[in-house]
Amino acid sequence: MNKSIVRSQQQDDELVLDYIRTKSSELRNRIIEAYSSYIHHISYRLIVPEYAVVDRRDLFQCGVIGLLEALDSFDPSREVKFKTFAYPRIRGEMLDMLQREGCLDKKTRECLSKIEKATVYLQHTIGREPTVEEVCEQINISSAEFHRVSGTAGLIYAARNAEKDALQLVHAEDTDLPDEAYSKKSLQEKVADCIRKLPERESLILSLYFVEELTLMQIGEVLSLSEARISQVLNKTLLDIRLYIERIESFSLQEERLDHRCSV
Repeated sequence: MNKSIVRSQQQDDELVLDYIRTKSSELRNRIIEAYSSYIHHISYRLIVPEYAVVDRRDLFQCGVIGLLEALDSFDPSREVKFKTFAYPRIRGEMLDMLQREGCLDKKTRECLSKIEKATVYLQHTIGREPTVEEVCEQINISSAEFHRVSGTAGLIYAARNAEKDALQLVHAEDTDLPDEAYSKKSLQEKVADCIRKLPERESLILSLYFVEELTLMQIGEVLSLSEARISQVLNKTLLDIRLYIERIESFSLQEERLDHRCSV
């Protein structure tokens, strides 16, 4: 890592520690300034629908609120970097605003539910992943509506549930009980196998978004695609992985029930 970047991060960490000791309003303002580019980066990793009444400036203000909440609850003794600690709180405030402002209204939630159910039904019926066109025909919606719903709801869902979704690859912690760790490791391997089987473009977009942490606009520049198109592909991929996990968990639950009946 560039030495100047490391030095800057160390200075930011020292600012946070100084604020915790003094509760100085001047230091708090300096911390907001120091982390402003970080907040902007997080906001540009979220898709804001064209019809939404919020914009990036609104998201930035919510991010500042999340930053300050993290600052007031941060405990340095836990040996976690403040930047890491603040990230879910900054992003959570942004997602809350998107949900509050109607980006995930009742109609959208109902349509998303229909898409999920139709996808599962077609998977069992035709024995493969259905195309967007096949899902749309099944529930009588247009492809534009499909992409609107998945683009609005899918990313919000994925971001909100990142810790429990496959996109974190369900890390098996050392503190887990042996059976729990084995179960998590097994799911991790299955999800990793699912991701490896994705088409090259979908796999690359996932990597650029979750590993390289690029914004949707930056990924579009890399692949010469629009931000809206990147959002569509990303959200369809996330939805497919989510459904894949749910099928695995449903199958595991059925196996547990069968084992229980056999042992009685």
